[in-house]
Formats: sequence, C-alpha cells, structure tokens
Amino acid sequence: QTTVFIIFASVCVTSPPIGVLVGGLVGSKLGGYTNKRATLLCVLFAFMSCVFGIGVGYLDTTWHVGFAIGLWLYFFFVSAMSPLQTGIIISSLPEKLRGDGFSIMNIFLNAFGNLPGAAVYGWIYEKYKGQQIALRSTMCYNVFGLVCMLLGMIFRYQKGDNAEQVKVNQHGEMLPSETFGA
Repeated sequence: QTTVFIIFASVCVTSPPIGVLVGGLVGSKLGGYTNKRATLLCVLFAFMSCVFGIGVGYLDTTWHVGFAIGLWLYFFFVSAMSPLQTGIIISSLPEKLRGDGFSIMNIFLNAFGNLPGAAVYGWIYEKYKGQQIALRSTMCYNVFGLVCMLLGMIFRYQKGDNAEQVKVNQHGEMLPSETFGA
C-alpha cells in the first residue's frame, strides 16, 4: 500500500505541471491561442487522453508500473489541454469581458466537470460494488469531451483563421459587426 501511495503521489505531482508547460509551449510554437491550429492541438491532446484514460480503466491495477505510466500519460494530456483551452476561450471574448468570462468558465468547469467526478465514481462504485467498473466508467466519460472539442474544432475551421471577435461599446453592450465597419 505504501508503494501504491508513492507511485500515485509521484504521478500526481509530476505529470500535470509538465503537461501544462508542454501544452503551453507547443501551443505558442504553433501560433498561439487565436490560431486555428490550437483547436486541432486540443483535439489531439483530448484524443490521446481518451486513449490513455480508457486504457488505464482496463489495466490490472496490481500491475503498478503499467498503471502508473498510463495514468501519468492520461494526466499529462489532460493537463496539456488546459492552457490552450483557457487561452482559446478567453481570447475569443472582448477584453472588457475577459475577467467575467474566466470566472464563469471556472464555475462551469468545476460544477460540471471536477465536482461531479468524485460523486459519479462513488455512486457507480456503490451500485456495482467494484472499483474497476467505476474507474472504467469515469475514464470513458472523456469521450464526451472529445466529441465536444471536435465540434468546436469544426466550427472554428469553418470560421477561418482570423475569426471575428465580438466588439463592445463603453457600456459593455455588444455591437453588430457593421457598426464598426468589419
């Protein structure tokens, strides 16, 4: 049990920060958050997190090394998406609304993503009396996120490389594009 704790702690401490750094650096090298390639990179990271997440759900948890490597890669790819997703969402808002937009984004992320994760895992664990089925179920939920990101990427590629940003007046009201000659 001490070995499992050390392995899990090592995975949790090392993988997310490295994933965030790599995701941010690769996204910057590809042209930044406003470039449509950032959405493609997010979809690639989401696909890889699905592959490793589902794979981890089907690994034998007594095989500590394989489980740790799969979990490390899963956390890495999930974390690598974070700076890109945040940058894409915030840069798509007018500068005046970015602070509020970031706050609302975090509320939705926590309310519909992080918060129910533990409760859903616990409910499945209690209902089916098994850790493996609960782990598989929660890891397979990533496919829903991948589908949403694919839809976002399709929408982004249809808009072109320099998507129009919403303009606001001094009172924070949105202006139609013809008002400012776009």
